[in-house]
Amino acid sequence: PPPPPPPEAPVVEVVEEAKAVEEEAPAAAQEAEAEKVIEAVPEEELQVQAEEGQGKAIVDTARSREVFRRLAEGGEVSRENLVDALKLMGHDFVNKEWVDAILSGSLNDRSFLDNYDFGQFLAEYEAAHFDYVRAKFTEADVDGSGFVEADELAVVLQKTGVTPVTGVVEQLIAEVCGRNARHVSFDKFARILGILRYRFGFTRAEYSKILATFRRHDRDRDGKMGALDLRACLSWLGFDLSLEETRQFMARVTKIMPRSRSRSKEEEESGDAAEQEELVADFEVVKLVRVVRETEARKVLQHIREKAGTSETDAVTSINARDLPVVLMDLQVILASPAVVQEALADIGLSGKEQLTMEDIMPVLWQIRQCQGFSKVELDQAKGLFNHADEDGSEGIAGAELEEAIRKLGFPVTLDEVQDKLDEWDLDETGDLDFMEFLKLLSDFKQKELKWVLAAMQRGGMKKSELVAPSAMTQKQGDLPSVLLKAGHAPLRHDSPVLQSSQQPEEAEKELDLWGFAGLVSEYRAEINSQIRRQQGYTEAQVAELREKFAAYDIDGNGTVEKKELRTLLLELVPAAERSAEGRKQMADIVRESDA
Repeated sequence: PPPPPPPEAPVVEVVEEAKAVEEEAPAAAQEAEAEKVIEAVPEEELQVQAEEGQGKAIVDTARSREVFRRLAEGGEVSRENLVDALKLMGHDFVNKEWVDAILSGSLNDRSFLDNYDFGQFLAEYEAAHFDYVRAKFTEADVDGSGFVEADELAVVLQKTGVTPVTGVVEQLIAEVCGRNARHVSFDKFARILGILRYRFGFTRAEYSKILATFRRHDRDRDGKMGALDLRACLSWLGFDLSLEETRQFMARVTKIMPRSRSRSKEEEESGDAAEQEELVADFEVVKLVRVVRETEARKVLQHIREKAGTSETDAVTSINARDLPVVLMDLQVILASPAVVQEALADIGLSGKEQLTMEDIMPVLWQIRQCQGFSKVELDQAKGLFNHADEDGSEGIAGAELEEAIRKLGFPVTLDEVQDKLDEWDLDETGDLDFMEFLKLLSDFKQKELKWVLAAMQRGGMKKSELVAPSAMTQKQGDLPSVLLKAGHAPLRHDSPVLQSSQQPEEAEKELDLWGFAGLVSEYRAEINSQIRRQQGYTEAQVAELREKFAAYDIDGNGTVEKKELRTLLLELVPAAERSAEGRKQMADIVRESDA
């Protein structure tokens, strides 16, 4: 059928509504988001984005220009690429009959569209979609009041071809209509649908997080990034992909396979390499993140189908909430303890839900990633250590401060390893790590530790011919020393209560899974944490070295050194202190305070 006429609502009214909605955003919801451990895009910038993306109502011209640039060859877009163009504009499900009708109508059945024709095509498709949405809304408005119940909105959205992720609709109703809205008008419904498309189905906080991460990794600030920076961006968001996997997802989103582009005259003259990878814009990265997490959720459901011995046609669409931690471990999508998974379910209001759909699984995995796989207790502990190490209140730590903070959590690291990690995670190149960067670093160490524990169990608890899912692996508790050594805890602290308990006959024969061993490793690290606190941040080996040097100056062996010898001892340990006026003053202060 020919496309319906454009929507009746003037663009100006929708612009004003967009501004009003941003002003009505509930303060309590904003405060709650601010308390989360996320980086937020400035509020005024979100307003601009909302006005640009939804205020124009029919077509976001900035995004349409980028889509045209992406898909055009020789200044024209092929009709074969129009479905992909609409998907990049936020349409999950494209009506090909509308596409054909528009092309055969006002566009005279053209095979290629220039920039002007492309804009006309998008406008007509949006008009057709708007009219279709109005019809579906009218169907749901059975009493003709012009409103639908807020709790029925998700069903209406599904009828328009949108399957929202769990929790998104409720947040959008609060954002657009107010916190306690019980009814939604068509204008508000159209606004909600527009936001869903513009943000590719993400909540305001999620969208803000992705954009902020994009900008953190957009080093040259040109609004685009290649595969290497994109991989780092995804890693920051918690997605552990190889460079090849990253390029494959780029190709899925942009519909352009990795290829060489033609070289400019400047490149020819400068002799730059011909191989130039495709770049992605910020909105394409948002779309890509959605594709990645949908792929993960489908992977989880596929695993359930395989375990149940069913096929895709049997339409297994949900998983028992109790099985989610086990499946995540088997697939190694993300290593998170059952306790962390349960906390994530509670945080998004799903603690009482027995069956989880794909739309439930996606926000659960997102929530786990936002806390970096740590429990609330671990997050509080990390925050406390960060604040303690940040002695000058600069909201950043580096060098010895950073090493001490990590070692206090019991991770076996050296200053060189810490410096390497500082270079890796100091994305804003300030020379130190803020709390989010510090948390990422800790998560990196924790995930690596879990993988070492898992690898140790694979080597020690099975025959080579056996192929067992990670969740089914067990190993005797008496093997804890070898697991600790393979996880990097060398030399072992043989006076450790955890280690000694694991060697008791009644305990040594107990079979433990990954999380059983992970719990013991965590307890072992907690003991190290306690000991390091008592020893002012020094390891046992360092304390032994200090004792030996102290003894060399304790001539009479009475456990004390003379004041004049203390200064010499300190200079031997920290020779650089003598090279600056500040160091000499600090040394004099320490010696003077030793008499107090």
